Amino acid sequence: MNRLIFSLLVILVPVLVMAQNQQSKVIDGLSDDWTSEFSPINKDGKITYSVNKDDSNLYICFQTADRAIQQKMIRSGTVLQLSAKGKRKFKASISYPLKSDIADQRNTQQARPNLQAGQIPDRSMALDRRRTMLGALVNMKTRGFESANGTMNHSISDIKTSINWDGELMLCYEIQIPLKELYGDDFSETDLLNPIQLKLTASAISSPQSGMGGQNMASGGRSGRSGGGGGRSGRGGGMPTDGGTRSGGAGGQMSEMTVSSVYRAEILLNNLK
Repeated sequence: MNRLIFSLLVILVPVLVMAQNQQSKVIDGLSDDWTSEFSPINKDGKITYSVNKDDSNLYICFQTADRAIQQKMIRSGTVLQLSAKGKRKFKASISYPLKSDIADQRNTQQARPNLQAGQIPDRSMALDRRRTMLGALVNMKTRGFESANGTMNHSISDIKTSINWDGELMLCYEIQIPLKELYGDDFSETDLLNPIQLKLTASAISSPQSGMGGQNMASGGRSGRSGGGGGRSGRGGGMPTDGGTRSGGAGGQMSEMTVSSVYRAEILLNNLK
């Protein structure tokens, strides 16, 4: 009897572990369900990232507590480019949020809080307002994929993106990309041997005087997960390369916001578990 139970455990435990590893992530712009480590994408440590995959999808997550980068991502748009060489080479991009949606959202009043005279918005109010603003940014534009190309809703396509703030105003940008959209329906494990180059661009802001949606709020992010060169030690095939923004000196944050932030990394899918 004990031998039978042991045999069943030997069979079932690996299956359960595999099922847990293969479980799809919820693309909601929050990193609570990420178990893989986050690493600084370059030396300044202002953005950390993590990558993962299952049998069907590649998952990428960027996060930052840096206020200038957050504003550029939300107020001027963000573009993620992916490219690989070899037999199954590709060059694709995802633009989200779109500048057109951002402009439309800023012309509305829906994200403005109802403040009494002299009232200062607290972190909870700032978080609610920012999430309300994100609700209006519904479109993304994709190029270079096998089939899912064009302008579409960012949450209902096979390719999914989401941006959100957590309770400490850490901005998180999640992406889900079906592997077949990169390599075709008949991809195999050998197609995953070539590295993928990532390029994340947060576009420059032409008028940085106003804060996020017109409100001046400190980011108050977690020091251990982004910024200050910290971040959690990396695993998951990511190899950060240099890139970043121009800053420093008096008015450094304002000058940084007028220059696009560009971050690059190389990932190896065959190393991901």
